[in-house]
Amino acid sequence: MLAGHLGMSVKQAQACIDSQEFAEWVAYHSIEPFSVDKCEYQLAVIASILANVHRKKGAREYKPKDFIPEYGKRRIESAHDIEIKLRALFNGNN
Repeated sequence: MLAGHLGMSVKQAQACIDSQEFAEWVAYHSIEPFSVDKCEYQLAVIASILANVHRKKGAREYKPKDFIPEYGKRRIESAHDIEIKLRALFNGNN
């Protein structure tokens, strides 16, 4: 993650960054995240706002966490599974 943020390969980052600088980057990241996590959270906020604007009266309020995937806990669907779901959706068999 840090190497990508700095525009380097991991090998380049390991060669250029000592443990003190790495610790400083870790501290900085805890204050101001620069990873995909921050972007995902920002998108989840927007998704929750849109969902709340269009939710039915009396339905529970959506939170950003409702729109953030839980890595490692969800099954990655195959192209075949997705195709079956899409066919069912477009044929009205959902």
